[in-house]
Amino acid sequence: MKKCSCAYCNGDIYKVDVNSFARVRRRGVSGILRVKNDAEFLAESIDSCIDALDELIIVYNDCSDESPAIIKKKAEQYGNKIHYYEYEPKIYANNLTADEFNFIKSQPQDSPHLLSNYYNFALSKVNYEFVMKIDADQIYLTNSLVEICNAYRSDKKVFINPWKLFCFVFFYFNLIAYKKCGISILCCKKYFFRQYKRCLLNLINNYKISIYLSGYNVSWFEKKWYVPLGQLNEKTPNILCPYNGVTDHTIFRLTSETYFTPAEIKEYAQLNSHKYSLIETLCGLPIAVPYGFIWIHLNGVRRHIYDYQISNWELYRNRYMSFGEFIKTKSKNIPYSEDAIIFPKQNRLLYSLLHDSSDSSGMNRHIEKYHMATEHSSFYLKK
Repeated sequence: MKKCSCAYCNGDIYKVDVNSFARVRRRGVSGILRVKNDAEFLAESIDSCIDALDELIIVYNDCSDESPAIIKKKAEQYGNKIHYYEYEPKIYANNLTADEFNFIKSQPQDSPHLLSNYYNFALSKVNYEFVMKIDADQIYLTNSLVEICNAYRSDKKVFINPWKLFCFVFFYFNLIAYKKCGISILCCKKYFFRQYKRCLLNLINNYKISIYLSGYNVSWFEKKWYVPLGQLNEKTPNILCPYNGVTDHTIFRLTSETYFTPAEIKEYAQLNSHKYSLIETLCGLPIAVPYGFIWIHLNGVRRHIYDYQISNWELYRNRYMSFGEFIKTKSKNIPYSEDAIIFPKQNRLLYSLLHDSSDSSGMNRHIEKYHMATEHSSFYLKK
């Protein structure tokens, strides 16, 4: 198939030279947020992360809802911390036809129609040394994110307690061993995890190591928050696993080696009930270590998804657990999906150990603030 010859492909406005990512930037953390019809929770997502970031780069594409107006209002509210751009080219990414899929697969890696180029366009606008991806349906634990970003911003070295360093190494290697083969000799999990996170912040402060962050998928039924436990369905959309951001939400140093490339991930297409998808993956990333859970993911209560979630709730109530009960229950007693598409075994083992180690009482208080059934009923509760 021939290279696209549209005005966007013939022009230079949306083409990105990843070599330009090597330029020297100021010490700090930039967030990149891509928006397409994300009005439901966009304002809340921005409010929850903006205090932690030095800037937020927002790029929006093909919006037919209130998203552009919300972005403009938030830019006025937060001044120079928010920079926003419209990305005009049509993007071929999810739920494609066979012809669309063959077309986008045949295009060069700098095609403006690729989702990866859309991400790289956002990266090209970044002014700070470190970058993290923000999603418009994630509500962050602001204080935790501020603490992490402060460590990346810091220019002062701190003393690393030898005991905390031992706890970090011990906990991390238990994570690796459990993920690889399901074996762990870790006891006093919550204690070691607390020491692990304290040491990790010091390591970020001194050496700026990369980390990945995670959150919880949640849904709202009968005036209560629930966590999905995962299930592969034929007649209704798949029920997701409890955890969001499984190793793909990273804080990293932006260089000419760190950029997004096209990725055909069949498991992703199957998970989202799509026939064809061409998404993105971040390349050139150094080893990253997990920090833990710092957001709630509200995709399950978005207006175009909620009716389908109601169908799943009515048919498969046993595949949901109330959020309060979920965070108090040990992983061995949680009936996770064992389907490799919904929840790959290695991820299940990794997050089971993180789940048992986390003190999520703060997250429980956090989620109670977001009673979306009343705050956002005009968006998605139309019945």
